[in-house]
Amino acid sequence: MSLPGHVYIAEFSEGVIKVGFSGNPHLRIKQVKMASGRKLESFWASKKVCDGLAFEAQLLAALTEFRVQGEWFSCGFDQAVEAALNLQADHPEWSPEIDEARRKAKKNREDGLISALHAYRLDGIINSCVSTLVWALRLVELREEVALDVLYRDRDQDAPPERAILSILLDRRFCYIHDAGIMCASVVGERVGRAVGWDKAKANELIALISERARMIAEESERLSMSDLDAAMA
Repeated sequence: MSLPGHVYIAEFSEGVIKVGFSGNPHLRIKQVKMASGRKLESFWASKKVCDGLAFEAQLLAALTEFRVQGEWFSCGFDQAVEAALNLQADHPEWSPEIDEARRKAKKNREDGLISALHAYRLDGIINSCVSTLVWALRLVELREEVALDVLYRDRDQDAPPERAILSILLDRRFCYIHDAGIMCASVVGERVGRAVGWDKAKANELIALISERARMIAEESERLSMSDLDAAMA
């Protein structure tokens, strides 16, 4: 997926390195810092590039041998930054002109998608399904932060390492995210199925269009916070 933004590298206490991608890396690292409870030691962010996700994927691959879990690594901060700088030259820098061209392309794609959805003449059902999936997609973004929070909590309590995965899977917040995702998918499937008379081909086509529209909206939405998750569970 081609998405403009910054790749960032953050060194936390005990020499743990976090690599990630964000349109606002400084805000994102504050969220990671809050979720992990660790002290931020060093921070680097790339220039804004047109294909930030591809850049991030390359950097993650380059640091594979140092991976601890997910986007967390045990290599040195300078080593990670050097690897990022070597890769950065291969990724075009973002510019207003490029952004405008992409905006127009996205608008054309969005207009085509909306037209395809409206051809079903089921606006009420479509809108409710899109809203349901947007919520689910934004909620799923918090899984990593919940998992990290559990891992650090268990470590502080001297829990055995082998208990880490079980602790994550049984965590109330993680279970809520998992269950909410299944529920949202089920609700959308049921509503769409009824709307098209349980025609499998039409249902699959409509669900694909709804899912694509939801992804586009979710990408432009403000990221949820852990406090948002706590409020949803209250």
